[in-house]
Order: sequence, then structure tokens, then C-alpha cells
Amino acid sequence: MLAAVYNGPRSIEVADRPDPVITAPTDAVVRVVLACVCGSDLWYYRGESPHPTGSIGHEYIGVVERVGADVRGIGGGDLVIAPFLYSDGVCAHCQAGVTVSCVAGGSFCNGEIDGGQGDKRSPTTPHPAPLPGRAAGRGRSRHHGAALPGHSALR
Repeated sequence: MLAAVYNGPRSIEVADRPDPVITAPTDAVVRVVLACVCGSDLWYYRGESPHPTGSIGHEYIGVVERVGADVRGIGGGDLVIAPFLYSDGVCAHCQAGVTVSCVAGGSFCNGEIDGGQGDKRSPTTPHPAPLPGRAAGRGRSRHHGAALPGHSALR
């Protein structure tokens, strides 16, 4: 798949990345249809803050393509939105609505986990939230997927 890759200040390119695959029963694959450029993306692009090289983008909307056996709450064809941090949706913090404090959560587009500005996402990504009226209502998941705005413009 193609994705936006940060190589250092003022250096972003569209490059090949591995296609995501389901490796855990809580994974899902999401094809992103809209991706955002966050203000924090601009900070490291301009060299104002440190950032590891690698796939970028942490805010997007996508359509679920495949889900692992333990995924509940989303399913194939559901429209989902990804927050900038991932969470498991089941720990005490998540159950209390404080997903930013998830004990199993973290961030993606961090040099280790691919970001959301690509054709698809890597397996370990945020717990996507179904958009109201557009989800099958089956439970929880970790997911991946993306549509790169710059890449889309090149097509």
C-alpha cells in the first residue's frame, strides 16, 4: 500500500508500506476514506518538535473491511472514526470514558506503528468508534486503515 512517510523536517514522501493483516483476534482492517492533518503534524514537519521517521497521520475516518474473531461493536462495511490515541475499550479508564488513560493504550504514527495517512492501517491501532447510525453495533476492536489526502490527489 502507499502511505505518507515522514523522513525529517520538511521531508514527507509517498512510499510503499506493508499491507495490514489481522494478527490478533481483536484486530480489524479499516480502509480510510478521509484523513486529517493535525496541527501537531505541522510542528514536526516544520522542525519545531521531535518526531520519529515513518508512516504518519493520526486522525481519520474509514470503512471496516475485515475484523478478527473477538471484535465486537463494529463489522464489515461500518463507518468508523479513529481518535489520535488507541485504547482497548475495556479497562476501568475506558469504561469510565477516559480512554486517553487506557492501561493498554498508546499512540500510533510513532515510528513503530503506522499512521493513518495511507491506503490502509497497521494492525495495532486505536479503538475505532462507529459513527452514529452507520454501525452494525457489534462491540469493540483495535483497527487499521486510511486514505491519504495527498496520495488521493495524485490519483
